[in-house]
Amino acid sequence: VVALLFLQHPKRGLLPPTFLPVLKRAALSAEVDGWVLADVVGQWSEWDPDRHACPAIHINVCPASLLKPDFTERLIEASRMLPLVVEVVEDELPEQLDLLLPAVQLLQRNGVALALDDFGVGHSSLARLAQLGISELKVDKSMLDGAMQRPRGEKLLTGIVMLSRSMGLQVCVEGVEREEQLALLRACGTDLAQGYLFGAAMPWAQVRALILSGRSLLPESRPQPPGVPGT
Repeated sequence: VVALLFLQHPKRGLLPPTFLPVLKRAALSAEVDGWVLADVVGQWSEWDPDRHACPAIHINVCPASLLKPDFTERLIEASRMLPLVVEVVEDELPEQLDLLLPAVQLLQRNGVALALDDFGVGHSSLARLAQLGISELKVDKSMLDGAMQRPRGEKLLTGIVMLSRSMGLQVCVEGVEREEQLALLRACGTDLAQGYLFGAAMPWAQVRALILSGRSLLPESRPQPPGVPGT
């Protein structure tokens, strides 16, 4: 489960977080990260882990937030109640990763996993990212599009998946919208996939109902109209 931040516009409805760069320029990212964390903890506080296992909950965090000791402590406290995974966008990583290492290592010692989001947009190598001790690599949609369009793109994606798995990393590919994309990822050996093929963003009440129902989000598990092969 990924905690997403959207804008509820009075006329245009639910909008993607195109406002994040504005928050970053205004130095408000850490405050927003803290608000999202508090909201996630509040929504999941009613979950009964004895009746239903709690899925991993991913929260996207600005690297600058991890440099604030009070925020790091809040993440650790939240992880005692929830299986928390902190996502950091590759393109936002500082040139000097040493700045982040103390905070990352503290989180990891306390059971908080780290995932790298939007891999392929920035310019980081897997060797450089290995310094962070990440446990999951989330490949950007642009790499999936390239794999669908060009044989070299497919080889590149397959190579990244194989190398990541050899390093003990779980791989998730973002932006999956069509079944042929999912078939390609299965052939590449990808662990996880994320995108509109499985469902759109939804509020907490719907997420809870979906998890409790036990229904699979895979396309082949959905009811098909009469006469369609496989029914």
